Amino acid sequence: MIRIAICDDILTHCKIAEEKINSYFSGKALACSIDIYSSGAALLESGVSYDLLIMDIALGKENGMDTARKYTSGRCTRVILLSSHREELPNGYKIGAFRFLIKPIDNEALTEALDSALEALDRDRWLTCLDDNGRECRVYLPEILYIEAGHRKCCVRTVTGTYDCLSGIQKISSELHSPDFFQTHKSYIVNMNYIHAFGKQELLLVGEERIPVSRYNRERFRDAYKNYVKRRVD
Repeated sequence: MIRIAICDDILTHCKIAEEKINSYFSGKALACSIDIYSSGAALLESGVSYDLLIMDIALGKENGMDTARKYTSGRCTRVILLSSHREELPNGYKIGAFRFLIKPIDNEALTEALDSALEALDRDRWLTCLDDNGRECRVYLPEILYIEAGHRKCCVRTVTGTYDCLSGIQKISSELHSPDFFQTHKSYIVNMNYIHAFGKQELLLVGEERIPVSRYNRERFRDAYKNYVKRRVD
């Protein structure tokens, strides 16, 4: 399922965009869920990670581009900006917007933007997880702090929340084709991007969470972390 947020302070515009997006996905073998926000503040306060954000630039007293910049920090969300003014286009590229659509939304332009966004999302690295409501969702690897094995499922801790993954930790480990992740313990996989400090027996992550390191994995972890640092420097 693709999770989409529409942020526009004019409800009529939100409904039109929602109708067009639902029409697009009706011809796909892929489901989508759409949430509507009437303000940037409400979107930022939601804490929900979306695959795609349809953001209007003019949000009353708020600036949609500022909101999009804040929201996408630390997330892999693709942003499609909306505006009635073509001259805003260069500013959209400054924040890394995926597409810029002029209002009223042209069906052909929207189709191209959504087609391209889905292709880009498929290229991103992610895990299939369950949210608090038991709905299937994508959790992108750069957002993951660590993965902890549990009874018949794993807990995936991210920068914005916690999700369940029904795969076992060994299966997840074998499918994480990313050098940024390391299994420090039979029950833990950690994203080295979030390591603040480490000792012989545990890691301290950003946010003060502590992850154990087994005796068997100590030297292997040190080697992996040295390589990680070298990659970042290079």
